[in-house]
Amino acid sequence: MQPREERIKKQNELLALHPVVREELMKIPGVYDVAVGLKEINHQITDEIVFQVFVDKKINERELKPEEVIPKEIKGIKTDVHLKHTGAVLRGYFDGPEGDKQKYDTLKAGIMVGFGIEGGTLGCFAKLKKDNSLVILSNEHVLVGGRDENALIGQPQYNRRCCCCCAYDEFRIGQVIGKGINDSKIDAAIARVEAGIPHNAIINNAKSNGITLQIKGTASAVLNERVRKIGKLSGYTVGIITSLNGPVPGAAPGGGDKIGQIFIKPDASETFVEFDNHKRAFSAGGDSGSVVLNNNDEIVALLWGGNPEIDPDVDVTYACHINQVLDAFKAKDLEITIENSLATISSSFIQSAKTETARTVALPGVEMKAKFSQTEQGKLWVKLFDIHHDEVLDLINRDRTVMITWQRNQGPAFAAHLVKSAQDPSYIIPLTVENISLQQLLNKMGTALKVRGSISLQNDIDKFGRDILRNSTGLSSVNEIFDRIGQKARA
Repeated sequence: MQPREERIKKQNELLALHPVVREELMKIPGVYDVAVGLKEINHQITDEIVFQVFVDKKINERELKPEEVIPKEIKGIKTDVHLKHTGAVLRGYFDGPEGDKQKYDTLKAGIMVGFGIEGGTLGCFAKLKKDNSLVILSNEHVLVGGRDENALIGQPQYNRRCCCCCAYDEFRIGQVIGKGINDSKIDAAIARVEAGIPHNAIINNAKSNGITLQIKGTASAVLNERVRKIGKLSGYTVGIITSLNGPVPGAAPGGGDKIGQIFIKPDASETFVEFDNHKRAFSAGGDSGSVVLNNNDEIVALLWGGNPEIDPDVDVTYACHINQVLDAFKAKDLEITIENSLATISSSFIQSAKTETARTVALPGVEMKAKFSQTEQGKLWVKLFDIHHDEVLDLINRDRTVMITWQRNQGPAFAAHLVKSAQDPSYIIPLTVENISLQQLLNKMGTALKVRGSISLQNDIDKFGRDILRNSTGLSSVNEIFDRIGQKARA
């Protein structure tokens, strides 16, 4: 793959030529639109940045008149012919078969929001510049959906309920500002969060398998860039940007076209399968409103739809450019500043996490190592600890995702309990700390370390993680570990 700087330079060159090239190619009969994107061979993406030419119908070149043939190159840049897309918004229903539908006392990005029986994803939090009020950003079709101006929204969804004597709002969290924006380029809305409702600017939900995303800011999309999102239905997924300004016929209100859209296909490593069409996908119904982040934790797009039909193997996801979203709200005198989730973690919190971690995650003493080494299982654990200790400690201290996973799942507290138990055999390790169990801590740390750690660490977590989890279940003391691995050896 080309270095990122070279890809940016190349795509900017093509974007500058795009208006002239589009005008020229649109004169050819059957050409529907032109975009800047990646060349594909049998639907497999390549590294090459080209002009993508979308056509109504693919016809063998031998059957075309000379004036109907799309040139292989234009302005010195190669072309790649694509069948035009059709698209649909990713609606999610509360009674649907999958997804995170739970009620959260503390709002966070990635969870379900909506109204009635419909629900999408809370993309992120922002501040409305004119009054500094807290708002959420999602799609217009998620928060408004044809309802009147200033409609109410809820989490997981809003309903107006009636009992025998009164009507009341169920799960109400806020009110849409205006009617949102849903036009040829944008599908977005903001809603003011009601006072007193706590929030956390991280992106995380019950479907994300313990993975948490942070937001550092916004950026322009880059072709062939690996991107990530956490949505209400599919949780955490990874994709690749394949087009920067593609057309989606019939996807705008009233049957109009959406233009200038980002296309995303699932990364080769992505295993999520959409439950209706059984194809690998970056998103599915209910993920509308998710923000799409690059590897620098910057938002590049707001996800709104997808297409299961254009590629025989995978779904294609559609998203609008985040910078165009922000500009559109600014033009309506609704300028917003997206909340940086890392800014909500104070320096004192980070420093205390580092100090507590350094104090509790220490190498086991000689006596402890000798005791473990009395069995083959124990020897293996000591070896794994020696191999990975420095890397894990460095990730806890320097990588914010791992650090926050460790801190918020009571890592320092459990480490302190284990150290105390090793020093005092009569000391009992609590089953939970702040309603978090040791197994939950280990499971979530394993997930975070597999994302952020080295290949060697990832492989050993896959190979030995389940055994470590099994031996830690219901653990009341360090001595109990020796008994368990000793029994296993005798068995």
